[in-house]
Amino acid sequence: MVIENPWESKRVPIKPSGPPSSTFFLRWMAHPWDRLAAFFLDLFVVLSPVVMFLVSPFRRKLLEAVLLNNESEFLLMGVFMVVISLFTFWAYEFLAVGIYGTTLGKKFFALKVVNVHTGGKPSIETSLIRASILIIEVLLVFPLFTVFSHPLRRMFHDRVGDTFVMTLKGKPAVPQVWEISIARGLFSA
Repeated sequence: MVIENPWESKRVPIKPSGPPSSTFFLRWMAHPWDRLAAFFLDLFVVLSPVVMFLVSPFRRKLLEAVLLNNESEFLLMGVFMVVISLFTFWAYEFLAVGIYGTTLGKKFFALKVVNVHTGGKPSIETSLIRASILIIEVLLVFPLFTVFSHPLRRMFHDRVGDTFVMTLKGKPAVPQVWEISIARGLFSA
């Protein structure tokens, strides 16, 4: 016979009763400035020490190439450093969203990535696709402005991966007219 611990809280898992409605998205829409701040927190506070550690051998070779005026080795080491940096960012985004449904920056700003259809955290496959598209968006820069023009604040990698970044603060962040006009002006130019 097993005796239950009376001091242990009994958790009842809450399962979504179906796909989230449009009012769900409007209520829990993440503000773009929170998303941007979380992105920069992930990039500069969390990932930069890791990247600096990983590229340190290549950085030394890069400095040697500069001193010895070896242009081909300089270019090769620079490419290695960029590839390692992008791969580190991709792996961090992929694993953090795939396992926890959030990154450290998003957690700090009370943001969470959820699946559009279930309302739960995205699957590993979805986070793989999402992280891959995000890397392309970061390299191209302009697709990042879709967060200002889309009515549900979904960027391209969110739409491809069927995900939604929600806030846990409960303040809706519907796009303002000036934000939509700036984003559309950037894309039409």
